[in-house]
Amino acid sequence: MVWQKREGEERERRYGVEERERERESREMVWKRRERRKRERGEMVWRRRERRKRERKDGVEEKREREERERERKDGVEEERERRKRERGEMCGRGEKEQVRDEENGRERDREERMIKREEMVRKERKRARKKRMSKRE
Repeated sequence: MVWQKREGEERERRYGVEERERERESREMVWKRRERRKRERGEMVWRRRERRKRERKDGVEEKREREERERERKDGVEEERERRKRERGEMCGRGEKEQVRDEENGRERDREERMIKREEMVRKERKRARKKRMSKRE
């Protein structure tokens, strides 16, 4: 009788140990899962933040380009207006017409040079931005 009681107590003790072991493992699993989710969520938030930053930067570049184009168009419109005014206002002689045409050609050349310079600047800026992004990824 005594030995049965002792055996029962031992079995309970062993069962209790196993039970406690199982509970501890399940708690650890839950904790690990929670930590992993937290980490993944943090990475998602970080990625989202980075993407927004990039989009904002790209937006700034696009805005700058748009303003540049707007300025170019205004320059072109004003030059056109001046030219029409000159042609309308003066029935000028042969030499003056040639002079006006030469001025327009010069302006046209200047505008083309400005466009080329702007394109080069934009290309350099984009290259720099790409380089910066690549270095951040590493």
